[in-house]
Amino acid sequence: MPSKARTTGDLERAKKRLWRAVLRASEIVEDIDPNLALRAIHALGQVTLAYAKLHEAHDLERRLEALEQQLSEHGRIT
Repeated sequence: MPSKARTTGDLERAKKRLWRAVLRASEIVEDIDPNLALRAIHALGQVTLAYAKLHEAHDLERRLEALEQQLSEHGRIT
């Protein structure tokens, strides 16, 4: 099982890659070819949904780690 640090790094790397995909698909949407633009719009919708879910998961992971740290400091988690 990956360590927490490795998981967090992977989430951050995935977020960056997805964000680059959002930017690239946004550029392609402006293409003159309507078929290519439509495919880019579809891809943009898919990738932004994935990005939002990943961002939410990353945020929840950070919040959980902060709570675990607080509980650990108060002697409630060993």
